[in-house]
Amino acid sequence: MRRYRAVFILTALFTLIALSASAYEQPAPPTIIVPTRDPFTLNAYDATQALWMIRRAGLLQSWSPGARRRNIAVREVHAVLVEIDRDAPTAALRRRYDLVLNGEPLDWRTTYIEYGGEMVNLQLLFTYRNQYPPGDLPYRISGEQTP
Repeated sequence: MRRYRAVFILTALFTLIALSASAYEQPAPPTIIVPTRDPFTLNAYDATQALWMIRRAGLLQSWSPGARRRNIAVREVHAVLVEIDRDAPTAALRRRYDLVLNGEPLDWRTTYIEYGGEMVNLQLLFTYRNQYPPGDLPYRISGEQTP
């Protein structure tokens, strides 16, 4: 009985080593970097996350370089389906949503939320890992940038 157990364990061990070696030799799938969607929209998962963040924050700020900050009290925010992208790389990314804040479409480029103790741009916060962020969009509002 011990002999069969030892043979079984050794066979399993050699099989695992062979499988891991063959997996190691296979090249990794290529990484695809895609441009940020224009106009900016979210998938259902990210739209849900953004809704909860905005509702919890209760206060956003609108800001563009050279302008003063303007506070935005969150009275109402909801998601609206704006398109179904049949060319999306996965099914989870096909349904695209925009947010409506206080009855107006959210201006992603100029709206900031407190995140990690700083005011962070909502569009850049929800830009995917495999997307190029817009180069001209400030990620954070710093004290030196505001008049």
